[in-house]
Amino acid sequence: MGRREVIIGIDIGSQTVATVVARAGEKAIDIIGVGVAESLGVRKGMIVDLEETISSLSASLEEAERMSGVPIRDAVVSVSGQHVEFNLSKGLISTLQSGGEVTAFDIERVLEAAKANGTPPNKEIVHALPRVFAVDGQPGIKDPLGMQCVRLEVEAMLITGATGVLKNEAKALHQAGVEVREFCFSPIAAAHAVTTKKQRENGVIVLDMGAQTTHFAIFEEDQILSAGCLPLGGASVTNDLAIGLRTSIDIAERIKKEVGQAGKLHGGSGKKDGAPYGYEGMLDLGFITEIIDARLNEIFMMAREQLRAVGRDGLLPVGAILTGGASQQNGLVALAKEGLKLPAMKGEVVPELSGMVDNVSDASYATCVGLAIMALEKNFATSPRPSLSVSLPGGLKDAYSKAKGLFKNLLP
Repeated sequence: MGRREVIIGIDIGSQTVATVVARAGEKAIDIIGVGVAESLGVRKGMIVDLEETISSLSASLEEAERMSGVPIRDAVVSVSGQHVEFNLSKGLISTLQSGGEVTAFDIERVLEAAKANGTPPNKEIVHALPRVFAVDGQPGIKDPLGMQCVRLEVEAMLITGATGVLKNEAKALHQAGVEVREFCFSPIAAAHAVTTKKQRENGVIVLDMGAQTTHFAIFEEDQILSAGCLPLGGASVTNDLAIGLRTSIDIAERIKKEVGQAGKLHGGSGKKDGAPYGYEGMLDLGFITEIIDARLNEIFMMAREQLRAVGRDGLLPVGAILTGGASQQNGLVALAKEGLKLPAMKGEVVPELSGMVDNVSDASYATCVGLAIMALEKNFATSPRPSLSVSLPGGLKDAYSKAKGLFKNLLP
């Protein structure tokens, strides 16, 4: 098996570090290795203890290497957390030097101009996604390649991360023996795994519900309208249960998973013996549902505010697709429909997978699988123009030229 055939995705979360090793099969994406370790040293998507993070990364990488038989040297890596920002920027260039016909290089240059105009201080660009082009002042052009014009303009969506955070993540990976090929904002990777192009064209929000944060990406007409991070996740529910039931975090987590039911209309009622779950006394099932609903509804309220900000509150035909570890909560889909006023469903990986599928079938692996899918598509893409700009911190590498075709299924 040639080294070039194999790609690796690493998702560094606040609860787990997941590594997926994959390759292109004849008809499906072949998962040949998976490594999962408890995430230590990461809080809300940011490294707070470098040594603990390196230890968690090493454990995840070792398991994936042992399972796949492939040494891991580089990877596509997730970025998450509230340090990630989202803004629009415009770029303008002259095409006279290319004879007036828009080339792939011209598109690269105009995107670079947008990046230069819109990068905040102490920030690094993770994604530069072209939304719309204009040729000689004519707006609404989705793909200007080959068109004749003197002036080429672009409106691009820039997703940036804090320079220090990205450098620390790259440093932790380097010390664990891995170099960063690309950084990718986690909900974009998750969306790549659990949505189809048609769904993104019709309108959908992907909610990647992690332990300490919930990331979102809103799509319409196969373009990202908005993306970001909400400061609550599944651990918030666990903490509330621990306080409400006056018990430990570990017991509260077990009760949440094995007894808890979201949605007051669908949740349980009555009492249940708490002894099998390590709890002394009887569990009030209605009370547990109230606690779970209160925090989850707060997350959905925040998500609705983001939808309202882009004028899509209650207006996405596909609705919400839920991924991440916290999306496994019993009754969550019904509660999401009520809280978001949209259709809702749990995310399932769209591209066909083979190999160790059972190891990544859980929705909590959507981001990691999405990273692998995107990397494979990049390696085998034939798109003549770039659709993503990725800038790695600290001069690690110029990854822009490697981004051609990476998001061809997310962008027009």
